[in-house]
Amino acid sequence: MPIEAEDPVGDHRPVLTLGVFAFRPKPIINERFAELGEYLSQHLDGYRVRVSALTDTELEQAMAEGVLDFVLTNPTHYVILREYGKLSGALASMVLRDGQTPVYGIGGVIVRRADRGDLNGLRDLRGRRVAIAGKTFLGTYMAPAAELVRAGIALDSITFIESAQPVDQVITAVLEGRADAGFVRTGVLEDLEREGRLQSGDLTVIHPQQMPGFPYRLSTRLYPEWPFLAVAHVPPAVSHRVAAALLSLPASHRAAQQAGIYGFTIPADYSSVEQAMRDLRMVPFDKVPPPAWSDVWQRYRPWIVTLGAAGVLVLGLALVLAWNMRRLMLAKTHLQADRVKLRAHQRELDRLAHYDALTGVPNRRLLEERMSRAVARARRSGRLLAVCYLDLDDFKPVNDRLGHAMGDRFLIEITRRLQQGLRAEDTLARLGGDEFVILLGDLQNDTEWEGVLRRLMEQVQQPVVIEAHTATVSVSAGVTLFPLDDADPDTLLRHADQAMYRAKQAGRNRFHLFDMTEDRELQVQQEQVSRLGEALRRGEFVLYYQPQVDLRTGTVLGVEALIRWQHPQQGLLPPAQFLSQLAGTALEIELGQWVIDTALRQRACWRSDDIGLCARACVSVNIEGSLLLRPGFSQWLAELLQTHPAGMARCLELEVLESVALADVATAASVMVDCRAQGIRFALDDFGTGYSSLAYFRTLPLDQVKIDKGFVINMLDQPDDRNIVESVTFLAHAFQRPLLAEGVETPEHAALLLRLGCYLAQGYAIARPMPAQALAGWLETWQRDRPWLQWQAQAQAVTD
Repeated sequence: MPIEAEDPVGDHRPVLTLGVFAFRPKPIINERFAELGEYLSQHLDGYRVRVSALTDTELEQAMAEGVLDFVLTNPTHYVILREYGKLSGALASMVLRDGQTPVYGIGGVIVRRADRGDLNGLRDLRGRRVAIAGKTFLGTYMAPAAELVRAGIALDSITFIESAQPVDQVITAVLEGRADAGFVRTGVLEDLEREGRLQSGDLTVIHPQQMPGFPYRLSTRLYPEWPFLAVAHVPPAVSHRVAAALLSLPASHRAAQQAGIYGFTIPADYSSVEQAMRDLRMVPFDKVPPPAWSDVWQRYRPWIVTLGAAGVLVLGLALVLAWNMRRLMLAKTHLQADRVKLRAHQRELDRLAHYDALTGVPNRRLLEERMSRAVARARRSGRLLAVCYLDLDDFKPVNDRLGHAMGDRFLIEITRRLQQGLRAEDTLARLGGDEFVILLGDLQNDTEWEGVLRRLMEQVQQPVVIEAHTATVSVSAGVTLFPLDDADPDTLLRHADQAMYRAKQAGRNRFHLFDMTEDRELQVQQEQVSRLGEALRRGEFVLYYQPQVDLRTGTVLGVEALIRWQHPQQGLLPPAQFLSQLAGTALEIELGQWVIDTALRQRACWRSDDIGLCARACVSVNIEGSLLLRPGFSQWLAELLQTHPAGMARCLELEVLESVALADVATAASVMVDCRAQGIRFALDDFGTGYSSLAYFRTLPLDQVKIDKGFVINMLDQPDDRNIVESVTFLAHAFQRPLLAEGVETPEHAALLLRLGCYLAQGYAIARPMPAQALAGWLETWQRDRPWLQWQAQAQAVTD
């Protein structure tokens, strides 16, 4: 099959052919993706990429003839092509665009003529004619068909009218009345309306769906977008270069704009597409399954009934003959059987009373009995007993995400891992929820328990896979040693629980050994938390604000809200003296909500007073993970914004610690997407102090990155810190993320940042944190003195 293309005059580079599925007329597809071929050619030294629009049959033929090197096609076609075994895998997944907004996912749209009032729901399609572009496409057939099957509508009750590609012919069939309804993929209606080939009021969507942030009309659930594939004969080095070029394609590039896409992202999981094809018995999953017993019964029912009746008759005669002999034995065995049943029943009652119904390990009641025996044995032998109280970190988000049934299976797997790491004489008990207790007896010394506990914690941290879902948790543990802690069993358990709480406060994923001094400190901390709650109710907390500026222009981009405690006796206290005491408490969430509300009110006051802040200047608020990942946070924030003047959402920026974002990436990203849909900005705070994963850096919906001030402060005399600042600056530019440096303490810091290309800054050299009423005066001084010009001159002098 010839692939038409003209080679540029004088270009003798080897040609790599990219076959693009022609879901629209070929000239349109060739024109849309021509610039993408040019873009890839520029990034592949020694190769030229040629784009060819092909139908699904032509793509398969070209694959068989070996004339294609890369393929860009729809997900269902990808699953079919994969069966040929000539693909090396997906290099990237396409991201569509709507204006300047990325569009993640593809679905189907079921349309009818606007004047067909008799077609209002899916069930109205029974006995109707439905136009489709073929049964091998995700958006134009499979997604709507799957929706019909889920609604209990048999597909054989519908007459499908197949038209060849392009999908425009489906719209034409519906408009001309040759079909009652039609299936098309998402985005086609909008494309035809933009091209002037369809009026917005001509068609009506059946079974419309609303997906937050999804810009197209939709009738089904969403599936992954088109994959960009490499054919098996392409060298891996070339595939890697193509993948790197695709993932680096900016949304503003001509190739992306002409193709109507936002860019490419890491390869998506297409298992949902494959499962839907299997459910619909689509090629290549259309083989007839082996006959079921219901089929056998339907065909041979008379014979089965006859043979069954004969068997019953023979069995009845045999039973009558055996009955007399059985009666002789029955009297003898009756009492013995009753005794066996009673013992079995007693064992079952004992199991229910002493063992956890879900995991099968001892419950609290049996744990108390075993603890009493273990304490007595340790007292007699003179050896140590370790009481370990374990609590799974972040199990609630896992349970909320996967559901309670999956959560129960997760707990069963964790219990199995804990049991495998223990001796037969040790005890593992579940107190309820995600809390466990382990008794380690006959210890020779006071450190022997540490090795056992470390191994158990490592086992718990390994990923758990349940029906294609992967979840990972860590564990925090508290330990107390008897008789070093010479207390009764109930007190020992309470001490281990308190030690576990200390492990949680210290950062989780660790263990902590109980001692009496820390117990007294915990009591003091609880008193301090109570005092902080009184301070919040009495209005003793205030917010100070530190400006954030552009070192090139002097523009004040925003201010960061920093909490202070106006203590009645001790004066103004910085957050380091009280915030850490709130970690993991309900008051931490309440205080975080107060800070957001107060900062918004202050920003509204500055706007009404017109103190000189630019309209787009934001107030930044640090947000703890306990508040961000709390269920319903985005809804709470939306309701709060309703109590403030219009437009305040675009004046709010939430700063999320890197460690918080990485603790539960999926949940954090989902919450951030919901909030950004309201207009709220997000910044990644203290970047460089955690894992700094590039994948998460690209995945999280961030508007700004803040490099940790520890690196900035020390970069003048520490080469390693300067290299980190320079590397993060380069990384931010590469991913087109604004970068703000904290800790700009001196003019020398500002000058060096200007030379490194980091232009957004915050620190004492610019301004110290100040009360809200002092900001107007500082703005006048800042604009009058214009210190950034001196820093620019200093940076230029060093460069020269």
